[in-house]
Amino acid sequence: MDGRRLTEAERRALLEIETRLRQESRALDHELSTMTRSHRDRVTDALDTVRGRVVLVLGLVSLVLLIGAARTASAALIWAFAVCWALTLIGAAVLLFRTRDGTSGGPSARGRR
Repeated sequence: MDGRRLTEAERRALLEIETRLRQESRALDHELSTMTRSHRDRVTDALDTVRGRVVLVLGLVSLVLLIGAARTASAALIWAFAVCWALTLIGAAVLLFRTRDGTSGGPSARGRR
């Protein structure tokens, strides 16, 4: 929002709408009064943050291994780069598709459940 407060008339209108909805539907009243984020949602958000950081670190390690492998032409560095790069791509794909499917813990995703 732009920081403006509701006028008194707007507040009364919203209060009236909320009162009507609560009277018409006890289930809605219960949902509104108990609406909180679950422990599972908070854990999922934390894991997504950690996964993102792990993918970022794997990407940086892959870059260092690529540079080292290109400079030395060492078979061990080339294989280490290949493994690290594959893990980076898999991790990035998991994060991308979780976000795209709406299964990440973001607020917009929770609204669609």
